[in-house]
Amino acid sequence: MDNEVLVNWQTASEQDNDYFIVERSIDGVNAERIATVKGAGNSNKVLDYNFTDYNPYGGTSYYRLTQVDYNGQSETFDWVAVNFEQKEAPSVMLYPNPVSNQNLNINFHNFKGQTTLNIYDISGKLVYQEELNIADSDQSKAVQINLSQGIYNIQLINNDNVVIKRLLVK
Repeated sequence: MDNEVLVNWQTASEQDNDYFIVERSIDGVNAERIATVKGAGNSNKVLDYNFTDYNPYGGTSYYRLTQVDYNGQSETFDWVAVNFEQKEAPSVMLYPNPVSNQNLNINFHNFKGQTTLNIYDISGKLVYQEELNIADSDQSKAVQINLSQGIYNIQLINNDNVVIKRLLVK
């Protein structure tokens, strides 16, 4: 997904490996433990491990591993810097709202690609549907609608994103 950091590592062999501690830091000094991952114990083959941080810091942050043996001995590895730019949530602005003529403008922010526009009346009945292709992540589209007076819910679906807005038609 877009708002996560995958921390992965590999061991060539393991001897008495109990677990790994995954830590993160905003400054490379102060550590915060975010996970414990069970080790294989003893192994003579290459093993892959990973942990997904679903709540990473924005900007540059640091991750490191500590490997802990059954007897409590441990080895802490160096910090690895990660630059994570959090993706802004998609948003939509409808204008004019309320609309009195049949020309509705929709301003998309952080939407791109095939987008389904659904309009539901106040009872939840689908009264309008259109497929839109959003070429840029910030784009406006004019939509011709023919709706009677009332309150409507506008639903826009794009990839994994759903945005719902209320529209008043006068």
